[in-house]
Amino acid sequence: LYRACMHTNRFVRESVFHTFAGLCEALDVPVLQAMGDDFSLSIAQGMGDGWSQVRHAACVAARLFMAKLGDEAAPFYPRMVPRLCINRHYGAEGVKTYSQETWKLVFGTQGRDVIAQVMEPTVGFLISQALSDSHLVREGACHCIAELGERMDPAVMAPYVPSLLSALLAAFKDEAWSVRDAASIACAQMVTSHPTLCRDRITDLMPLWIKALTDAVWSVRESAAISLGSVVKVHPEWLDHVLDQLRRLLPRHEEQPSDSPSGNDPRAPAGSQAAREMRMDAKRKRDNDPELHTNQATFSCGLGLAPKSRPRHGASGCCAPLVALGSQPWQETDGALYLLRELSTIAPDPIGHLLPQLGKVATNDRFLQYYHMWQTVWKIIPAVMRAIGKRPFKRHMDELLLGLEKALQDDNPLASTAAAQAAQAMQEFVGPSILRGHCNPNLQHLLDCTPMAVTYIPPFQSLAMG
Repeated sequence: LYRACMHTNRFVRESVFHTFAGLCEALDVPVLQAMGDDFSLSIAQGMGDGWSQVRHAACVAARLFMAKLGDEAAPFYPRMVPRLCINRHYGAEGVKTYSQETWKLVFGTQGRDVIAQVMEPTVGFLISQALSDSHLVREGACHCIAELGERMDPAVMAPYVPSLLSALLAAFKDEAWSVRDAASIACAQMVTSHPTLCRDRITDLMPLWIKALTDAVWSVRESAAISLGSVVKVHPEWLDHVLDQLRRLLPRHEEQPSDSPSGNDPRAPAGSQAAREMRMDAKRKRDNDPELHTNQATFSCGLGLAPKSRPRHGASGCCAPLVALGSQPWQETDGALYLLRELSTIAPDPIGHLLPQLGKVATNDRFLQYYHMWQTVWKIIPAVMRAIGKRPFKRHMDELLLGLEKALQDDNPLASTAAAQAAQAMQEFVGPSILRGHCNPNLQHLLDCTPMAVTYIPPFQSLAMG
């Protein structure tokens, strides 16, 4: 069995760990304890297997092994616990869920105490996994490090913070967007949990967060904005720098090349049939342009953007790095919108002065992917208006209503639904009568016809008996 754990056929390896699970159930505790060193070594090896099915089978054996031994499994914790930790955040849902259930079943509410007992091997293992060939493992390591920073006693974590943060910095530069996404949040968690220890590393982290704001993947942009917001709360000396970056990125959409022929065409007003037809015609031409779809990089089935060439550390296929896609100007604005939302609770006055810029963003439809940016605008509006207050919001509300009118008429459901939800929130925040007092007749009609909007009830008037 021990030799078969190294078999090249994954089905054989999976069967081996199912056999280990059966032995753990069948053997008496003294016998299992005597064989525990060899058992735990083999099971731990399977818990790091590259195939999710094999890893899951090893996790089943690990649960039975530790549950059977109970407190007698403590000598094997340095080997088993770190691998169980990272599998709680593994990309395969079955492995992740099963490992989380195992953690609760075996350790109950004593998880922090167990980690504290094996802190050194756990940290060493996580750092090594942050350099793994598999993007799933690297991502899981980042999530696990973030969890340690959030939940462990700062005094226990303090000696390991510098080495963990160095590993996260390397992961933040990863070619896989999912790893960068996880590393961004993990770095912010470490900085907020250990502000003094991490103060000197913010200089290294800040350019990475700013760059992530302009990433081609929207979730990386949002995670970077959330990270910057949380860091500024504990290190307010960085607020002015982050605000300067926000002001720089927010108008970048104006530099986006126009590939939508209806953008500034007076013959095709927003929401009109002519505008829709012109946009659809431009989209068809772009979708069928041979130059955009010929001799391009081929991708793996793993993450959609994982190329089959240029492997990392000898990895290939689903474990290969991702293509570094260049960001477009509108994506830089999109990242700035998420940052604006995060900073609105920290610096409401400066953010209030940027509301006119939102009006310009909400009306720019000169490029084919405008609706992604519009969707973000209307997603953030409810949080921003509550943070800056009614009076500053009403002062600039008219500048947003033109964009609201265009979005409600747009044929893209992402933009129109987000706008409808924002309209409902605006009516609840400033009041239906005040909002409609600022609307032109067409926008009032759109609000009446929008299912998500709050139905306007006119002021009560008594009716005289005739």
